[in-house]
Amino acid sequence: AVLPQSTDFKTAYIPATVQQPTWQPPIVVLQPQKPIDDIPDFLPWSYINILCGGILLGCISVCCSMCVQNYKQQNDYVAAKRCSIITAIWNALVIPIAIGIAVLIFKYAGIM
Repeated sequence: AVLPQSTDFKTAYIPATVQQPTWQPPIVVLQPQKPIDDIPDFLPWSYINILCGGILLGCISVCCSMCVQNYKQQNDYVAAKRCSIITAIWNALVIPIAIGIAVLIFKYAGIM
């Protein structure tokens, strides 16, 4: 269907052409990644937390450290990094928690 030419327009009528979509290959962006061996597992710190922070809190620390090692063996960089950060935060919290528990025990036992 051709539209009638109008004298009101100063431009010529150009019918729109339909083009078939063309296939474009997917764009892949590769970002450089640090070696997975550089992710710390904090296992020595976790063992120290067993001695200083108590069995329960220390065992949770060791489990977190082993989780990091497991992800590193699976070559899952993102999961290993995330678990490593969680392990570091947990290990940093264990010592103040253990000190607080010890102070409460000594305070209520009448030692302090």
